[in-house]
Amino acid sequence: MKRFVLLYVAPVLLLLGVVVLPLALGQRTLFLRDVSNAHYQMKHAQALVMRAGHLPLVDPYRGYRPLLGNLNAVPLYPDNLLYLVASPRWALNAHFWLHLLLAPFAMAWLARAWGLGREATWAAGTCYATSGFFLSQLNLYNLIAGAALIPAFAAALIRAWPAADGRRTTWRLAAPALTWTLLLLAGDPLSAALGLALGVSAAAARHGWRPPAAGSLAAALACGTVVAAPQLVATWQILPASYRGFWGYSAASVLAQSWDPRTALEWLVPFVYGRPNLAFWGQEFYGGNEPLYLTLYPGLLALVLVITAGRPRHDAGLWAWGAVAVGLFLALGGFNPLVRALAAAPGGGLLRYPIKVWPLVAVGASLLCGLGWQRFILDDDGRRRLFRVAGALALLYGAGLVLLTHPPAALVARWRAHLPPPMLAEEPVRWAALCLLDLVLAILVLALAWTARRRAGAAPALLALHAASQLFLLQPARATDDVAPYRTPPAQLLEVVPPEALVVHGRVGDLFGPERASPRPYFPDADARWAERLRFAELFPQAGVTWGRRYDFDRSPEGLDPFLSIAVGQAIKTMSDHQRLRVLAASGVDTLILDRPLDEDARSKASLRLRRPSVGRDLWVYHLFDAAPPIALASQVRTVADERQALSRVLEPDFDPSRMVVLPGGGPDRRPAPGELTVLASGPDGVVAEVSSPEGAVLVVQRAYLPIYRATIDRRPAPVLPANAHRLAVEIPPGHHRVHLAADRRPFHAACLAAALAFGALLVLAVKGTRTDATVARQPVL
Repeated sequence: MKRFVLLYVAPVLLLLGVVVLPLALGQRTLFLRDVSNAHYQMKHAQALVMRAGHLPLVDPYRGYRPLLGNLNAVPLYPDNLLYLVASPRWALNAHFWLHLLLAPFAMAWLARAWGLGREATWAAGTCYATSGFFLSQLNLYNLIAGAALIPAFAAALIRAWPAADGRRTTWRLAAPALTWTLLLLAGDPLSAALGLALGVSAAAARHGWRPPAAGSLAAALACGTVVAAPQLVATWQILPASYRGFWGYSAASVLAQSWDPRTALEWLVPFVYGRPNLAFWGQEFYGGNEPLYLTLYPGLLALVLVITAGRPRHDAGLWAWGAVAVGLFLALGGFNPLVRALAAAPGGGLLRYPIKVWPLVAVGASLLCGLGWQRFILDDDGRRRLFRVAGALALLYGAGLVLLTHPPAALVARWRAHLPPPMLAEEPVRWAALCLLDLVLAILVLALAWTARRRAGAAPALLALHAASQLFLLQPARATDDVAPYRTPPAQLLEVVPPEALVVHGRVGDLFGPERASPRPYFPDADARWAERLRFAELFPQAGVTWGRRYDFDRSPEGLDPFLSIAVGQAIKTMSDHQRLRVLAASGVDTLILDRPLDEDARSKASLRLRRPSVGRDLWVYHLFDAAPPIALASQVRTVADERQALSRVLEPDFDPSRMVVLPGGGPDRRPAPGELTVLASGPDGVVAEVSSPEGAVLVVQRAYLPIYRATIDRRPAPVLPANAHRLAVEIPPGHHRVHLAADRRPFHAACLAAALAFGALLVLAVKGTRTDATVARQPVL
């Protein structure tokens, strides 16, 4: 065992440690895409409120939009405890590197559960953790935990399926239940569903479809589901009113990230359609977008091992090839008529991105890598097959190198049809360099494989070579940056944006139209870190929350924000600057940051607080006049019969958002006598106020309208209405009253109690165990 650890495990962990160490020391940070643009902001906000002793259902730093119910924020995953003891950025990075270190062990456990030997199981784990698929998870906060846990859950289910081998199972039932709980908390329901499908099918293929202890196993998984109930209940509370649940995505949006068969070329050459930077050019091959997974390059050795595994010789091979086939079939998405039909069917808008089923391919292919390794180690025919495959790939890369260095006219014409003019000279050189590197790797694979029969260290060296080459070649998918630029406060902006302000940044989501002056030509190169550093310097939401600033109209990536808030944001994009300021003021926004000056007709609605130079443009900060207070009594009420007409009334010339409100329900407009308001408490989840009004009044609170809010007037329930299309309002009868408006935490508290009871039941079930006369023997797989 010690020899195996030293020769096989230690080198790969050492290489992963080199990648992880700068993140673990807090010297560098991941930053690509949603890591900085969405997840850092949400996690920093959650850290702030958790340290203040709250666990709110809504996010006070993002317009009081859902927090605990937003799966994209991964709010209840166990490693959130790190945010209580470490800096938010360190804890954010830890979520990634902890699961990167977990991944090889999880996949190795699955291979071991299938009966593979130690060396083969570690080969499977190494190929999985260093695959392009998994390294691409290092910019997907809500997907990486699921990717790491899926093989572990499948392994646990295989082990628990027969329930016993003549002894007490103890934790054998608890393992699948707890990993199932973690999958449900990991941030992506589809990952949990894929894990369940893989786990059940693998266990059934390994042991048959009738587990001896089916009742105990089902009870354990049910307990695991209930342990995750707080997350499930919180999400269920906000889902009906969310964009995803109320409106859903169109079929085109659902299928936007489909696997284009043309991108199979990337299995041979990484980033063949462009590197993930500001000069990425391959959108046409990814549905007009950047790819969700930046690369799906498995690595040369992984390709060799998958082909070496060959046709299925055992249930493990049959299951692995089946997982790959089903994954590819579903990932085709828009290229698959069946998936297109499902996307257009009722409810199809709840799911999107067919490429997200790629864990089926990745897990199946990694198990095939383990099977190929076992054939290479134990079988002469397998060794010869590996030589033939590696030799063929070496010839293929050699031919590619010659073709790229001496391209025929027809190939150059195809390049011109797809490549931007500035990339015509650069990309073929890069492709040729990658072919040369892969050619060298193929030769090294052949040399080490030949030596493996005579030298014990050659086979582990081959696996270490694969891990090292993957981490080197796929470095763009795990790009990091120095943390210093993200810790430097933009002092001038913070001086004119006070902590009590409610801020909108016009560049977020192109709320104030597309960018007019791009800073891209002023960056030193096409590296994406320059754009991210600029966002922090220009006080985008992900930067502002670091310094305690609050923002609104900042949309969460997965469509779990309130539909009404998103609809208002979409409407703002179609308006003139003058109309935009009226809607923002009616939403309580008092500070606006732009990369351009306001149009002439809108400048009477705001005062310029700061104009300062930025990269390739100036930055403008405005203070909006007559913005609605965070909590106020409206002295005038305007009504609409149809909620879709609310914005048109807000835009009426005489509408004053500081003292008026638009409510649904129809009827005549009202002008009650002025009342008095005393705010007794205002916290993340709600407000308490005393209201005195001779003719009744309307309490208006500038928070996103959500169905989770409940209002009481003198402890009697009162309806909560959408104010100004997407804010909160409560109508108060005449007299003196105490009003309590808060998010309803009772379902969440009940779910927490159920989770505690289920966890206790799970412990009892695990300790009690079950007995069966079945004997499960681990058979070697060839």
